[in-house]
Order: sequence, then C-alpha cells, then structure tokens
Amino acid sequence: MTTIRPLRRRSRLPIARLSSSFFSPLQLSPLQLWPLLLSSLLLSSGIGSAAPAAAEPGQERAAQEPRQEPPSQESPAQQAPADLPVQGTSLLGRELRSQPPTPEQEAAIEEARRALAEHPGEVERVVALGQALAAVWRYREAIEVYDRGLAAHPDDPLLLRHRGHRYISLRDFARAEDDLERAAARDLAAPGSLPAATRFDIWYHLGLARTLRGDFADAAEAYLRCRETVADGDDESLVAVARWLWESLRRAGDEQAARAVLEPIHGGMAVEENRAYLDLLRLYRGESTVEAIFDPEDASPLDLATVGYGVASWWLSTGEEERARELLERIAGGPYWPAFGQIAAEAELDRAVRPGERR
Repeated sequence: MTTIRPLRRRSRLPIARLSSSFFSPLQLSPLQLWPLLLSSLLLSSGIGSAAPAAAEPGQERAAQEPRQEPPSQESPAQQAPADLPVQGTSLLGRELRSQPPTPEQEAAIEEARRALAEHPGEVERVVALGQALAAVWRYREAIEVYDRGLAAHPDDPLLLRHRGHRYISLRDFARAEDDLERAAARDLAAPGSLPAATRFDIWYHLGLARTLRGDFADAAEAYLRCRETVADGDDESLVAVARWLWESLRRAGDEQAARAVLEPIHGGMAVEENRAYLDLLRLYRGESTVEAIFDPEDASPLDLATVGYGVASWWLSTGEEERARELLERIAGGPYWPAFGQIAAEAELDRAVRPGERR
C-alpha cells in the first residue's frame, strides 16, 4: 500500500534513482552520445506535417486552462518562422519559438490586456492574460505577467500553479517545482479552501515537474494527492492522473501499487478529451496493443508526443530499450514542443546523457 507522506521541499535533494537505469545497455560517454542524439534529431526534423491535431489529453473543465497545450490552428510543423521570439532551449539544445497568432488570438491577447489594465488587482484577469499569451506559446511573456501578479498577491496558489506550468513548458523544472510546492503547501494548510479543479491542477503539475526531474517516488506522492481531488464519476480526471501515476509508481519500483492504479480502468469509461490516455492505460493493462493505438507515420505532431511518449514509456518498462530510445529521439525532434510527452522524451534522453544530474 502506497502512503502519502507530508509535503516537504525537495528542490535541492539528490535525485531519486532506480537501482538500474532503463538505459543500462547505453555505455557511451556524453561526448560520444551527443552526436548520435543530434543526428537522430536532424533526421526526424521532417516529421509532423500532418493536419492540425486534436485537443491535447488532459483538458480541464469549462473555462479552465488545458493541462496540456491546446493546438494552434495550423500544424506547428508549418509554422515557427525564424523571426518569431525564442522562448527557450530544449534539453537537447533546440531553439523553442512561439507561434504566429491568428487574428482571433491577437484580439484575445489585446482584450485580456485591456481587461487587466482596468482591473489590475484581479487574479482571474492576470490568469486570463497569461493564458492568452500561452495559447501562442509566448511563455516568457506569460511568466512576466504572473510575476507582476505575484508581486501584488504573494503566494497566491492559482498564480503559482499557472507560473509553475509555464516553467515546465520552458524546461525550468526546479522553478516549476518550487512554485507548485508553494501552491501545494497552501492547499495543505487550508484543506477544502481551494476549488477542486485548482487543487487537482496544483498536484497534477507538481507530479509532472517531479517526473521530469526523475524523482518518481516523490511524483507518485503528488499524483496520489491529485487523485484524492477527483470526484466520483469524473472519468476524465481519473484517467488523466492514472496515466502519470502508473508511470511514476512503476518507475519508482512499486509494481504492486502501479497495477492497482489500473484496476478501475476499463474501455467503457466516459472519456473524450483523454481518450489517448485511456488507450495507453488499456495498453498497460494488457487489453490493447501498440499497433492498435499508435502509428508514428500517421500520427499528428501532438499525438506523436502524447501517445508516442506513452508507448516509449511502456517499452522502457518491458525492457525494449532500443525501440524506446529510437522513438524518444523521434518525439524530441518533433515540432509540438510544449506537449508534455515531448518534454518528457527530452528529459529521458537528457538523463541518459547526464546520469545523476538533476535539472
């Protein structure tokens, strides 16, 4: 039985590692491995010219921000001109650029700016502007908006949750974890004071930040907290958290608890937005096959990242490390760089090059 321990700051603790690496056959030095990784990324740079992707799994209720990024209105493989602002650098050294806004998106940004200027003290309007900027992958600007909001509202859990998410998008996992732990501490200090959806998002993103840092046992604790916020009958949220909870428990070595996560999962669940995650969970249950849920040649850029990383994770867990590594490299070279699956693929490859180091 997996128990939940009290929240504690972990940002500067040593990385929690498995007794043996999933990449144990990989005996190359970082200097030897980087050319192989970069070569693979160059070879895969032409993928992803498919039609626009469907909404990213994990989308929240009502007007809440998606837990994973919404698609832009065109395929990102056909976008990102060189004159668009650089938002950051991937874990493998690629420039990450924003997307050109549609007229509607530009209008939404300007409207959010006007609304915030009229009511500068309202947290909801700060979040609205941050979300409008995030819709076109302008995450640095979004973080600046949240910085100003937090200057006026220190330790506001909603602002910390959103800024933490944006730090994840920019691969700054330490700052993301710090923000999300601060938000989580507020939740623990005043149980029931935050809306259930906000509580879910805080713990969900904290679990993700820890997963990306390789702290799988600590990630599982966060996901267990997240699962506690799910209402009975909310299959969408249950599937969203189960997908990452299963992985964190298995990677932490708790096979029994990981199997228990899959027990309530079945094909008849009322899931639309998280269908890709449900397909992956049924794969992990042994009720489906990789071929039935994923074709890398036909996948949209978003599905390549979302479903592809789930498949690569499955192959890692079953010892098919070479197949997993090839797929991870392909995902990391894709155009949909804000997707959680693409960030996780980069983190996996980065850990292989930098064993024991912590982002």
